[in-house]
Amino acid sequence: MEVISGHENLGIINEPVFVTFGAFDGVHVAHGKLIRLLVEKSKNINGKSVLITFDPLPKSVIHPGDEAMALTSTEHKIRL
Repeated sequence: MEVISGHENLGIINEPVFVTFGAFDGVHVAHGKLIRLLVEKSKNINGKSVLITFDPLPKSVIHPGDEAMALTSTEHKIRL
């Protein structure tokens, strides 16, 4: 797994890609299933799987001061 922080660090991917994105504010069973499916599909085509998430969460940018907390920290999301 490679963790890339910031779109300016993405570079070019010259192979097929399966992508999913979301806040993933709490990595639960359904998120796990989605991530496993993403990895499986990308392996089937000898491609890459890419998961895009947000830090900070979009809600905290749109509504500053709102006490919405992520259930899963960015560091924990990466470990999962």
